[in-house]
Amino acid sequence: MQRNTLVSLPLPQGQPAHVVTTVSDFALSGTQRITVLVNGVPQEWAVSATLSSRTTAYGSYDLTRTSLSSGTFTANIELPVTLIFRRGGQAKTLDLGVVPLLTSSGTWTTIATSPTAALAASKLQLGVALTGTLTSTALDLSISPAHVDPNRPGPTYVDPTAAVDPGVGSLGRYCSIGAGASIAAGAVIGPHAVIGPSAHIGVDAVIGDRASIGTRVVVGDGSALSSFVVVASGCTIGAAAVLGTGANLGTATQVGDGASILGDSVLEGGCTLGNNARLGRQVRARAGATVGAGVEIASGATVPASPAQLTDIVRCILDDGSEEYRSLPTSSWPPETPPAVIQQGSSPSVAGSLAAPPIMAEHGPMDPGDPPAGYEDLADHIGKDIAPPGNGGTGQPCGDDYRCGWYAEQLRIKLESKGYDTTFTVWDRLNPDWKQGSSAPKWLRSHCLTDIHWPGGNMVFIEAQFIEGHGINARTKELDGNNDHKIAAFVGTLPDATSDGNNRIAVFESRAEAAAAGAVCNGN
Repeated sequence: MQRNTLVSLPLPQGQPAHVVTTVSDFALSGTQRITVLVNGVPQEWAVSATLSSRTTAYGSYDLTRTSLSSGTFTANIELPVTLIFRRGGQAKTLDLGVVPLLTSSGTWTTIATSPTAALAASKLQLGVALTGTLTSTALDLSISPAHVDPNRPGPTYVDPTAAVDPGVGSLGRYCSIGAGASIAAGAVIGPHAVIGPSAHIGVDAVIGDRASIGTRVVVGDGSALSSFVVVASGCTIGAAAVLGTGANLGTATQVGDGASILGDSVLEGGCTLGNNARLGRQVRARAGATVGAGVEIASGATVPASPAQLTDIVRCILDDGSEEYRSLPTSSWPPETPPAVIQQGSSPSVAGSLAAPPIMAEHGPMDPGDPPAGYEDLADHIGKDIAPPGNGGTGQPCGDDYRCGWYAEQLRIKLESKGYDTTFTVWDRLNPDWKQGSSAPKWLRSHCLTDIHWPGGNMVFIEAQFIEGHGINARTKELDGNNDHKIAAFVGTLPDATSDGNNRIAVFESRAEAAAAGAVCNGN
């Protein structure tokens, strides 16, 4: 099991710093069952370990900075571990109390320069990544980085003519490396990823789970390609570029240094993306299209084949609720009051001045007769293991420790691991009794939902406390506060304003991001 712990602090060179941090997640499970005597009768039980819900784990680190971006550390982490033995519908627990995990050696580096830089949220760029082996005499247990685990399954195939640097970060289980391919030091190749013939993966580059890299593709140093990315033959991806989940690059596409492409965007063959250009979700660039350096393209926009796109494309919400995509500058717009400008990752503007907070207008329930690919499997993937027993599930009982925020994040993580494009939604309602200057609370109690983004802009909201398909779109009519058959939500921020009727709906990449923005995410 790999444990990456993030801390954020400045360190004087050559000087130690002592840091105390909390540990919020820990899980350990094995494939081997154990034999337990129950009333003298042997039974086979599965065993797993998790943190005790009654105690917060904590640890301390002594860090020493030896260079601008790295150093050494010693660590002492105390985990309140509970063992859980399961057989059929039965479960028995054993609380071990506090179990110390110790290490006297290890190294740290900044997130930005670590081999797994792209796997950390961008909000944590000032953090550091700690790498080392933690041991426990009480549990006879060691926790090590995955690539040093001798029992970890390796690649399915590495061609004899492929050049894999001895300092490679990790070759994921069941990945495949083609003839003449080269994998540089520090590179991480995810499980089931396919690296085509004569492809080159640069230093510290990350290739995500089930990504497909074609023939003669060049991936620059420090670039990160997320899960299910497809890169066709002859493409070149510059240094420190980022491709989101499901991004698809056609033949001979060129992506510049530092450029980013969010999930499910498609660049048809022969496209060119300049240095530091940014494409939002579900952007489509037509064959041969060119996006200039530093240009930003809003989610859902289409970039024409010509002429070259040298200014930002923004999404506009018109007075009648319809949408348009327009190129900046706004001075080229008609003299009447222009629409609100919704630009991925930036504040909106009306005629160049600040207006309402950024809003993302999303469609409501999709046509059941024409669902997107993969929709039919969603209910099975939701399953019953997250929802509480009171709703027919097999997950944690609902109580003070486990409430909507906890369930929504657990389901989001589960569905993300299965390849869905997930986010975390916080929903507040404006209190009808609230008035300016009154003592009544402005916002009624928050509720949290899991949501999935589909190609074409559709979005599904899921009540995570329901099993299988019962929670899919269960709250959509309530979320559509103005009954326009669309759901409008703030993106990555929680302003003191409504977004849809009397609803304040805010969409975040994760529960942690929502909490950092000040959202109330009930549950531990």
